[in-house]
Amino acid sequence: MELVTYPTLKQEQSSWDAMVEVTTGIDHWSTGSDWAFSTHETWGAGPEVILNDSALGWAGFGRLSSDGADCLIGLDPVWAYACPFVGPDAKALVKQAADDLALIPGWDVLFITGLVPASPMFDAVVGGFGRRHQLFRGPDAIRCVIDLSHGIDPWWKAKSEKFRRNIRRTRREAEGQIQIEICDDLYAPLLIERLLAIETRSWKGLEGSGIVEPSSTEGYRRIVDRLTPGRVRAAVAVCDGIDVGYILGGIRDSTYRGLQLSYVEQYAHLSIGHLLQDHEITRIAAQGLTKYDLGMEMEYKARWTSTTESTATVVVRR
Repeated sequence: MELVTYPTLKQEQSSWDAMVEVTTGIDHWSTGSDWAFSTHETWGAGPEVILNDSALGWAGFGRLSSDGADCLIGLDPVWAYACPFVGPDAKALVKQAADDLALIPGWDVLFITGLVPASPMFDAVVGGFGRRHQLFRGPDAIRCVIDLSHGIDPWWKAKSEKFRRNIRRTRREAEGQIQIEICDDLYAPLLIERLLAIETRSWKGLEGSGIVEPSSTEGYRRIVDRLTPGRVRAAVAVCDGIDVGYILGGIRDSTYRGLQLSYVEQYAHLSIGHLLQDHEITRIAAQGLTKYDLGMEMEYKARWTSTTESTATVVVRR
């Protein structure tokens, strides 16, 4: 495989994404350039190690330092959702990449992230790197998922009566008070500025987290830029002409990935978060999308979740 630079990879973004589509055993949304390139550009470090073969596919790693060791990690160094390998033949791709990486100096440890356990890609990584290196199993990354493959009704009926009753009450109480404005087509910089204005008045913003944290602002700008036009999904809750909450996500194939949801603390009594979540689930189900990926497993997401999906990390010690 040829060793190339990250600017070259960016120019070949469509090639990376085409290879993502034909790769099995990975989370396609997170490995796609929308997420992986944006997270790397925001939180990753270079000089990167990127390998390419037009037939085999790509291998992409950034750098980090851990306990004095020089490490390489896939292009998502924060959440570890993205897989560094994309290509149609996992075994051939990983074997060649492992051979090439063995000849490249400057790394002690590889973190190979975003692997679906017991998949061809997972097996290829174990087989390809286990021939000459020590392997360890790292932590799994668990994501909450709403299954809409049979429409919204089966998901809704599977929820508890208490949950359904609470959502129906939220809808009634919001009627006439809250309007939901679709902002999918809003010019990307204006969209981010509008969401930031809401976030600064949320509990996240008051704590300096959420998208008001400078690196997060930059990361989400990059993601939204890559998702436009056509694949951003954004909605804002408005009360008496004031923006009081938002929900932001993006589409890849039949999957909607939730990115951020927030609301102004002053309006928490109106259950703005639940209202926006309910609105977006209804909307994407009507559009024929089959999966709502809520992202990182968190307690508050459990009430909405149908199931969880996990990806593994294999740690390679040189």
